[in-house]
Amino acid sequence: MNSSDSYQLSRRDCDFLRVVASVLVIVTHCVHTWVVDFYNLRSFWSLGFFATIVDQCVRFTVPVFFFLSGFGLTSQLLKGPKAPNALPGPPKLSVFYRTRLPKIVVPFLVWSAITSYRHMAYFRELPWRSAPETAVWHFLKLLFVYGFDYQYYFLIILFQFYLIFPFICRWMRRGWVVGLVFLTQLIFMMPSDDLLGLIGWHLPAVGSSLFVLYGFYFCIGIYAAWHPDFLAGILGRLSRSQALIFWLGSLALLVAEFYVNIQRGKGLDNSDHFNRWAVILYCIASFVLFMKSKDWLSAHVHKNPHWNFLYAGMAPFTFFIYLVHTNVLRWVTALCGDVTVWDFANRIFLVVAGSYVLTWVIQWLLKNCPSFRYALGLPKEPLRLADLPGYSLLTKSRGTSENLTKE
Repeated sequence: MNSSDSYQLSRRDCDFLRVVASVLVIVTHCVHTWVVDFYNLRSFWSLGFFATIVDQCVRFTVPVFFFLSGFGLTSQLLKGPKAPNALPGPPKLSVFYRTRLPKIVVPFLVWSAITSYRHMAYFRELPWRSAPETAVWHFLKLLFVYGFDYQYYFLIILFQFYLIFPFICRWMRRGWVVGLVFLTQLIFMMPSDDLLGLIGWHLPAVGSSLFVLYGFYFCIGIYAAWHPDFLAGILGRLSRSQALIFWLGSLALLVAEFYVNIQRGKGLDNSDHFNRWAVILYCIASFVLFMKSKDWLSAHVHKNPHWNFLYAGMAPFTFFIYLVHTNVLRWVTALCGDVTVWDFANRIFLVVAGSYVLTWVIQWLLKNCPSFRYALGLPKEPLRLADLPGYSLLTKSRGTSENLTKE
């Protein structure tokens, strides 16, 4: 691998990031109970403080999904031109929307219908007879702005990105345009409002499902696909230890800012969520550290057959895992009522393992039903037993025992 290739994202790099991010999203939802405890008690010598550090460590997860979405859509677009120096045009709207949008919208609507039971009392209170327009407006606002479940905001933002991608994909090959997106996002993130408040200005409230809070991640993914070596100069001058120090420093800043925010009386949603300048810095540091570790990952993970299940048995299911894991979390929470260290670890293990096992079972049950798999957000190809973790080791041990028996 030459120096240029070492700073470019491969398919396995992207799959690895998806798997890590999807697992860590589950982890942060599992530990949220303890984060709330720390917010209420402010105790540093507690499981809640440890959970808060874990919660801040995974702030890169949702941004990396948006980055990979922009990177993946643009990479596929760039494969189109036949001439070596041809500049690909934007995708044809009718084709793009017909083939791409349903992959997000259909699972979103199906899973919203599945989880709509949680809001039945609210739906019954809407004025369907006296003011049907108002009732429909509130119903649609809950569905497409807030989401029927708390993690659906991700799909709502992704839907917005897919809508605008054909119009911005070529613009985002220019660094200055991405810079404008970056500055716009900064304006709507903390501590902009605090700084503007010093001179008596205040920004309008922006909902967490509006793309302006995440546009930079999607656009820098598009830019990275257009310019695969855009970080090569910076990364070439950094050592892995320097990248690690940068990452640790950004994480320390993230945790310190969280504590300062809650001490100043800010709500938990504003204190620990993604709408902060420090989160962007931490995402950059996390990406730099990952890129500096690519050679090691390629040699020890990507090319190691023992880790193949990550790419065949886990990476294709990250979208479905994101949709289904909150239901598993609710089942596990109902069974694990304590708040001890054992419950902390047990809950994470049960929800992560349970989510993947449930996913594999559903995929196996629907192996001959591609339409149902599509509607639920499962991949096209049915799961093979050989893709599951430990299968190769199991078959290898069986082969060894059979050889011993024959001998």
